Amino acid sequence: MTKRILTQKPVVVAIALLVGLLHFVTETMQLFGVPIFGQTFDPLDYLIFAIGIGATVLFESTVLSRLPGQTTP
Repeated sequence: MTKRILTQKPVVVAIALLVGLLHFVTETMQLFGVPIFGQTFDPLDYLIFAIGIGATVLFESTVLSRLPGQTTP
């Protein structure tokens, strides 16, 4: 199933990786005192955001791809 997700929607996976990288940079900047999109650093944010991205990619690749007439990137 993982192979299907990664090969069926490479654009979705690429967007998810880009969003994940943006979050990683933002949260790391908060660690060093640079307030970007917030001021409080919480290491648990890394885990929660990764779970959210994974769930979104899974939903996009399995559920939305089965809808008739649905076009996704």
